[in-house]
Amino acid sequence: MKRRALIIISLLAIVLALSVLGTVTMALGISLTVIADVIMNSGEALVKAVSDKTGKAFGSVKIAFDACCVALAVALSFILCGEILEVREGTLVAALLIGVFVNLFGRLFTSFGNAESPAV
Repeated sequence: MKRRALIIISLLAIVLALSVLGTVTMALGISLTVIADVIMNSGEALVKAVSDKTGKAFGSVKIAFDACCVALAVALSFILCGEILEVREGTLVAALLIGVFVNLFGRLFTSFGNAESPAV
């Protein structure tokens, strides 16, 4: 029984580590598209518009946007299905950390040379 628990804990640690790695990779791509000011997908474009209008950092608005999307998905899943479906640790890690890493990458990349920070 202890060996099985150890295997489950090990697998959970691997899943969380891969979720964080995927989150960092996604945040890197989002940061580069925002800094380069190229065409974004609709979710990031909405976040960028709100960020530009409010003057808030892109990553901070991204955290709020992603958290609202996850909360809506959980609520709809519960209302329509009677249980919470398909929202696990990876979803929560991504919703809470992508904006943090976007802010980090934004500061890192705009500190090189004379690049201007486009409110990342």
